[in-house]
Amino acid sequence: MEPLSGNFDVKDFHNSLGKRKAAIKQVLLAGDVVVGVGNIYASEALFLAGIRPTLAASRISAPRAAKLRQAIRDVLTRAVEKGGS
Repeated sequence: MEPLSGNFDVKDFHNSLGKRKAAIKQVLLAGDVVVGVGNIYASEALFLAGIRPTLAASRISAPRAAKLRQAIRDVLTRAVEKGGS
């Protein structure tokens, strides 16, 4: 999923996370659930969402997935505005 597009649906995001047992940070970095979230952006988004990077992706509730989705969008939007990668 492209996080800055209108297709970054929270329900689809949560469903995709539910299928992954790996740590959430590793899932974000892998690029098969969401693209463009590198190491620093993943760390920032997880911090903003209040989610431990080592938490299994499948253990993230729907409300927390919504918060993480928004944090990813916020972090990437700020990065683009400031000329980041």
